[in-house]
Amino acid sequence: MPLPERPAGPGASPARARVPFTGTTTSAEAYQPYELSPAAPAPRPEARRTTARFEGTTEARDAFPGWEPAPRDAPTAPPARRAHVPFDGTTTTAAEYRAWPLPPREVPSPTVVRARPDDRDFGTEARGEYTPKYVERCPAAMLPPPPTAAAAPGAWAGGHVLYDRRHGTWAS
Repeated sequence: MPLPERPAGPGASPARARVPFTGTTTSAEAYQPYELSPAAPAPRPEARRTTARFEGTTEARDAFPGWEPAPRDAPTAPPARRAHVPFDGTTTTAAEYRAWPLPPREVPSPTVVRARPDDRDFGTEARGEYTPKYVERCPAAMLPPPPTAAAAPGAWAGGHVLYDRRHGTWAS
């Protein structure tokens, strides 16, 4: 039997979990089922495909006649590229913002860094008061490898194998 679903949302209580109702009610006692005959399927209209072409006219065809597209002009060749000509004139930027001479920079001398003696104390109160705790290893990590089918033919067929702790061996 599956577990009942837990209600969710505000005001939901675990007492209102879905539990099957096995009692009787007034509606259940007064209910009388009626016999119904199976409904006959609706007749299908017979549909035939035709390959004949429609030759009539419609309102859409009369109201929106087809227009012949205007003839296109002959394609023209793209304009020829101009040859690269160097610019020899002057601009406002070149005339007003000329390069000013800058004084040479002083190159700083390399700084010599000397190592300081390492006299720092890395001991802390927590490190001084710490006592290592014993951590028990999981016994499953200390099991010997399970037998292979080649090592014990017939005794183990590659299915479930149990480990016998009392004898320290694998049991098939």
